[in-house]
Amino acid sequence: MRGTRFLVATAAAAALIVGAATVGGATSTADDTADAEAGGHGFSRLFGALLTGSAEVPGPGDPDGAAAVVIRINLPAGRICVIGFDTNQIDEPTLFHIHEGGATVAGPVVVDFVPLLPSGLGCVRAGGKLARAIVQNPDGYYFNVHNAAFMAGAVRGTLVAL
Repeated sequence: MRGTRFLVATAAAAALIVGAATVGGATSTADDTADAEAGGHGFSRLFGALLTGSAEVPGPGDPDGAAAVVIRINLPAGRICVIGFDTNQIDEPTLFHIHEGGATVAGPVVVDFVPLLPSGLGCVRAGGKLARAIVQNPDGYYFNVHNAAFMAGAVRGTLVAL
């Protein structure tokens, strides 16, 4: 587990650096500012995921595709912010969300980030109850990115605390 966290943290840092370089460093949003003004950062938690095509259930996913995602969950606001998102060798994402379910389960969508595409960066409201559930059990949730070539899912990865 510690090795997984190190890999996700390393990939997340790389994704943030690449993302900042490709969007001119604009990795925060007006919603981030509102969260900060409300004191939300004191109650925030960071999570990340490394997504691969081989992790898709039931599959198949994109065999050479990958992605990295970093999120900040603001518990008081019930807000989830994507602060780092980078893809590798997949077509343009058409769907981007968090599902409920373990590594071998194809679960329901619980947080939709489609309004944040194409950059994938920004915040959505998830509600306090769901935000707490993800914080308390991140391995019960996974990120999924879909595209035109892989409508059932191109890449997938389980959330881990950073």
